[in-house]
Amino acid sequence: MGRRVVASYCSSFLKSEMLHIYRQVKALRGVDTFVVTKEVQNAERFPFDRIEIIPKRRTNLLMHGWLKFVERRPPIVYRGEYQTLDSLLERHGADLMHIYFGHTGVHLLPFIEQWDKPCVVSFHGADRRAQTRDQGLSSETAAPFQRSAARVRAFPIVD
Repeated sequence: MGRRVVASYCSSFLKSEMLHIYRQVKALRGVDTFVVTKEVQNAERFPFDRIEIIPKRRTNLLMHGWLKFVERRPPIVYRGEYQTLDSLLERHGADLMHIYFGHTGVHLLPFIEQWDKPCVVSFHGADRRAQTRDQGLSSETAAPFQRSAARVRAFPIVD
């Protein structure tokens, strides 16, 4: 069996205030890792070789409208991100996906529910706004993950 592959999903890799994420991704040992992102920022400050940018897909307005308004599918589906992410993770042989920021986890939830591998969702900063250390996740933040509780592990980051 080869080395495990970890996909780190961060919508923007990386804004200048996200040094903590860069340190986490760079510190992974004993696994192969790559970053999945929609855009790259500050590449000179945060150099990383294995970055996969999710391309913006050309929109078929008729299909987009049908999926959004008639079938009421989630944005990840009608924007075409679902299919792109699935093929990206398959191509790299990802064994686990670490999703940075709770709001991104909520956006990716339709994918998480269908993907047959484990996911970790890390909550940082504003994601933790409505919680205290004693309460755990707020009900608003935790509710979308209840359906996938057996497959998703959400860990608040305590500063």
